[in-house]
Amino acid sequence: MLTAEAKLVVTGIHTIAKISTPKGTHEFPSRLTHNELIYKISGHSTVTTGKLAMNEVPGIVRIMPADIDMGIYVSDLTDDSCEVVDIFFDTIFRSPFLLFI
Repeated sequence: MLTAEAKLVVTGIHTIAKISTPKGTHEFPSRLTHNELIYKISGHSTVTTGKLAMNEVPGIVRIMPADIDMGIYVSDLTDDSCEVVDIFFDTIFRSPFLLFI
């Protein structure tokens, strides 16, 4: 995990998207081509990657690393759709980090 004191230098932003998913479990690519910063706007969900399961609520920020092989499953727990802002970006170095703020 990336510590609160660590700095992350962004060298490029590829995509910024607002994404809405219906209730259910969604599987995402296990190897991302870019890092992702995900800001939860609405809904409650559980994110499972490897042996780690985390609950997401509105206002949480999750950073997922590129080029790390880890299955990513998101189970939406609310009756309404969950909305996130998803930013795909590059950094100076590749590091196996996963961060929730």
